[in-house]
Amino acid sequence: MIGEITSLHPVFRFAVERILADMRTRGWDPVIGSGMRTHAQQDALFAQGRMPLNDVNAMRRAAGLPPISAADNTRVVTNARGGQSNHNRIESMVPHGRAAVDITLGYAVDIVDRRYGWNIPNTRFWDDLGVLAKKHGCSWGGDWRNPDRAHVEMKIIDSAPRTSVAV
Repeated sequence: MIGEITSLHPVFRFAVERILADMRTRGWDPVIGSGMRTHAQQDALFAQGRMPLNDVNAMRRAAGLPPISAADNTRVVTNARGGQSNHNRIESMVPHGRAAVDITLGYAVDIVDRRYGWNIPNTRFWDDLGVLAKKHGCSWGGDWRNPDRAHVEMKIIDSAPRTSVAV
């Protein structure tokens, strides 16, 4: 999850690599703070700031995430439960026993600066990230009504519609 890009769709991975390279040319030290997540990981993050620390850390351990401190559990870090975030793979099966179709509606990463994590003191980092994300065909969470400035995503459909013919 942290720093991991191999699970990303190749088109999105290429865009993220370009964003990271362009951020480096602007003097930043960007890293993937969070990439694709399982539903259990997403639920554990959703619990942060909403549930008692012992419960949050039990969920995190079960999802393969490290425990957090009481100070980290004082703030909400996501508004999406498992399956509701573009950090989660969204898969669909074709009904009636036909072949499985993997449809990924979105891919997302959080990009932060290695030196500061999410607590970047200079808003210029976020401004640069937003400009470069859009330059490389992605959406930027800083444009949202409730901004998530580290969030970069791309909508992709991995498979052709059922009525399509592959030649």
